[in-house]
Amino acid sequence: MEDFRVRLGALCSELSRWTSLGDIIRQSGAGQELDDLRTLAAGQGVGPGNGRVLLDAIEEACKRAGLDSVTRTTGFLRLPAGTALSSAVDSWVCPHGSCDRVVLPEEARDAPDCPIAGGISLRSFRVSP
Repeated sequence: MEDFRVRLGALCSELSRWTSLGDIIRQSGAGQELDDLRTLAAGQGVGPGNGRVLLDAIEEACKRAGLDSVTRTTGFLRLPAGTALSSAVDSWVCPHGSCDRVVLPEEARDAPDCPIAGGISLRSFRVSP
């Protein structure tokens, strides 16, 4: 079973890329679950066990709308052979530490907003080799 943070990160990424996804989730009957998930991501309300239930309900609502895998990752992109971090990398991560979403500078010039955390900007994070 995929980890809650991974699934929440996948949903956050999809909501960022596809601004109408929130409306589709609501129209498909999981609006309350999306609201509850946003409360959870802000560090309030239910625990991660209940978060999985909320993510499952959102996933099912999206399937009814003809969308698959909005809360599931399909894999990861591997770095080319021989690639390594040679210097510090600035990135942005979840403002509440609730998910595993990472946005690199190549993907955005400024800190993107987190659609799950109510539009709060992702926080800066620096990775050093």
